[in-house]
Amino acid sequence: MENSNSARKRISSGEPVVLISAIASGYAIRLFSQNWYFSHIVKKK
Repeated sequence: MENSNSARKRISSGEPVVLISAIASGYAIRLFSQNWYFSHIVKKK
């Protein structure tokens, strides 16, 4: 609970760039893994 509270304070204090970058990096990793998984399936067929 303490970690989530400090993170919430950090976001409210004005670090939206960090939050956006974290979301963007997570989305990029997900997109990359999906592309690799799809190409892997296509190669198998």
